[in-house]
Amino acid sequence: MKQFFQLIILGYFIGILLKWSFPNLEELHSFVYGISISSFYQLVDGIGKKVVFPEFLTFSTITIWLVIPLIIFDFKLEKFTIPNLFGSDILAIDKSLYYSWAVPATLAMNFGLYLNKVNLKDITSQFVELEVHLRKISKNSPLLLFIVGASATFLGEFVPGPLRFVFFLFSQLTFIAVLYCVFGNFSYSKWVYFGTFFISLKNVASGGMFGELVWWGVILIFFILIKIKLSFLKKLVLISIGIFLISTIQSIKGEYRRLTWGKHDDQNSSINLLGKTAWNSISANNDKSAAIAMTLIYRVNHPYIVSRVMKYVPKKEPFANGETVFGSIFGAFVPRILWPNKPKSGGFENIRRFAQFTPHGSSAYDIGQIGDAWANFGFYGGILFLFIYGYFNSWILKKIMGLAKTYSPTLILWMPIIFLQLLKVEVSVETNFNAAIKGAFFIYLCFTLVKHTRYTL
Repeated sequence: MKQFFQLIILGYFIGILLKWSFPNLEELHSFVYGISISSFYQLVDGIGKKVVFPEFLTFSTITIWLVIPLIIFDFKLEKFTIPNLFGSDILAIDKSLYYSWAVPATLAMNFGLYLNKVNLKDITSQFVELEVHLRKISKNSPLLLFIVGASATFLGEFVPGPLRFVFFLFSQLTFIAVLYCVFGNFSYSKWVYFGTFFISLKNVASGGMFGELVWWGVILIFFILIKIKLSFLKKLVLISIGIFLISTIQSIKGEYRRLTWGKHDDQNSSINLLGKTAWNSISANNDKSAAIAMTLIYRVNHPYIVSRVMKYVPKKEPFANGETVFGSIFGAFVPRILWPNKPKSGGFENIRRFAQFTPHGSSAYDIGQIGDAWANFGFYGGILFLFIYGYFNSWILKKIMGLAKTYSPTLILWMPIIFLQLLKVEVSVETNFNAAIKGAFFIYLCFTLVKHTRYTL
């Protein structure tokens, strides 16, 4: 709770300074920018000291749910707009209407997020215990994890649809093996690092799906910097490089997919094409770079989708009253083979139903947790729901840290499997819950199976 009030107080004073420096800046804008800068400071400061999932969520929710449209308004970027799938609007409703709900809703989620804070000293001691524990486990355990993960990655291309998610979960073991090697002293560590990078690059080159590589890259950096201490300034430099790389990926993935999807080139040519596409983006002239930047800003303007939900619910579509939320919890426990008509997680149906829009082709849009909150519960109910949702996220983190203390220190290294989707603020609660619950069951299954072997995790 203390960290939340520090976020608001520091953000408030930064907002005052911004208002003083730019008198024409609206008070709402200065406050939102202020808490965004405050959340960024807390994130950078926390990296290397603890698992910064709550700080990352706070920065993501404030930036994606609140800041992006204000940047477009204040810097007059709408004049550069190229109409996209939705058109060129910044928000579908009046700005004051959107922010009168979005600001308290976002703050409510983050208030809940900090109610289950894990003591910093406990975290430090747990990572010390982790390194001690890794010296005692079977020396080949990380190698086994990598082999299973690599095999699942390869075989997953040939299994039928219902089984692909199972193989996807097993494929994530390559990244878990990397974390084992980061905190343990294994002679083959560099081969695990190289192999995981090669597999990830191969997946990107063959399918143009960059998301998994980006998210695991972020998570791995969070963990690696707990092992390798850096100064605040060096962390800022590293984050700047990361933002540049992610921006480059966002700018090239559309073009790369256009060039490769539906074609069957060999792997080497795909990797070469990926490199050329990235280089063309980096070396683009100023006008083209500006166009790419504008496209990227509009691509992450998630509030437009949320504002469409606010525009059409309940005017044209009644409140769902928890249907998509509680249904997703139930659906996560029931396999599709037993429930053939189980709703698919993802954004297509949510966008169609609540935002009154049918995405084109394979466009990956969703209404996000904040859109789910309004679509199900409205103004006050949505604020309460996001508070509970934030509390749920922090409770999971604290629960895993507690289990790691009493059961096995290495559970800390497995938590990314649960949080891989929970860290994404632009996807629905249904997607989050499905991934978190299935991820938790998968971890339990792995530890249970290993009990009957000569290996230890």
